[in-house]
Amino acid sequence: MSLFSHRSLTLTAAALIGAATFAGCGDDEDTPGATTGGSTPTTQLDTTKVERAIKDSIKEQRDIRARVTCPESVLQAKGRDFVCVAKTKDGETNFAVQQTDDNGNVTYAAAQ
Repeated sequence: MSLFSHRSLTLTAAALIGAATFAGCGDDEDTPGATTGGSTPTTQLDTTKVERAIKDSIKEQRDIRARVTCPESVLQAKGRDFVCVAKTKDGETNFAVQQTDDNGNVTYAAAQ
């Protein structure tokens, strides 16, 4: 049994676009949410929000401060899985993260 419960997090595309607006200067292919040559998504998931949510869950559930690291570059698309690592005074815990839709919503749970 995990010491961390299963959580959901909503990350909206609007927040991602607002955060990336000053970084993108170019044609539509460089714009967050744009597609290239068909229906391939190019929007990057804001993994810093996932890191913050996991960190907050650890603090809430165990009253321990953690440093959480997720991959920097993850395409925003339903079914894309990735792993974040939480480091606490007690060691490291991997968190399995799954995107539940194409809008940046994810669920996460401590990996067994």
